[in-house]
Amino acid sequence: MKFLVSAAGTGGHVFPAMKFCQECISENHEVIWLGTKTGIENSVVPKNNIELLTIPMSGFRGKSLLIKIKSLFGLLASILKSIYFILKYKVNFVICFGGYVSLPVGLAAWICRKPLFLHEQNTVIGTSNKILQRFARNIFLGFPLNSINEKNMILVGNPIEKFTKREPSFEGLRPLRIYVTGGSQGSEYLNLNIPEAINSLNRPIEVRHQVGLGKSKGVKELYSDQISVEIVELVSLKGSRNYTLIKSLLRLLNFMIRLRIQLFGLIFLSQEQGHCLSQRRSV
Repeated sequence: MKFLVSAAGTGGHVFPAMKFCQECISENHEVIWLGTKTGIENSVVPKNNIELLTIPMSGFRGKSLLIKIKSLFGLLASILKSIYFILKYKVNFVICFGGYVSLPVGLAAWICRKPLFLHEQNTVIGTSNKILQRFARNIFLGFPLNSINEKNMILVGNPIEKFTKREPSFEGLRPLRIYVTGGSQGSEYLNLNIPEAINSLNRPIEVRHQVGLGKSKGVKELYSDQISVEIVELVSLKGSRNYTLIKSLLRLLNFMIRLRIQLFGLIFLSQEQGHCLSQRRSV
């Protein structure tokens, strides 16, 4: 079978989609990825030997009037280009993982009469998935929804790496180990304020701080010499941590629940649709 997978922009969409692709490949299915030219999928997908196709779709929510008008033309062009890819590659199934890029891909799948499946990683259905749900055979959920579930919705969780053995607990041992992340896009607030907070603890600490793509400059210097710190740009969960400080959820919540690591979440009420707050309540 040949699957067309759509995901773009942030790690919350891209990483669950990537895990799904890896499972498909392990079962000897073919996978094609449809994304954009600017999202993190451009650095993640090629590393996994998956063909990456792109469409000119861009975000709509919260943009200026001019950009919204431009996005409408981009939507039409993206639908036509998605139809071309579906027919050219003789796709059997289309799987959309939410985000703005999924809207034209899902509509193209419906036009081409290809089976469409959606995956929603949040506790609130995103705009694209909300529009596409009437055309989808099934909607797979990462978390229980706050709204009423439809008959074609199935709670399956978010795809993450397999753990065959639980990492040993470091509770009560020194140094304390902390993982700080603001998601794939990073968090300027965490990058600027968490180092000072950790420095004030005045004890041996090991920190892995995930800062976001292109945001590593100057962060390491904010930590004191007593702190052993590793700065990474993308989400990295190598090893075990006693505590995890996060701003954004999705993949991290699933890892923390699976590994039973203590979690501290910072709630930013301006987050779109309040889905981050809803997920914290769910946990």
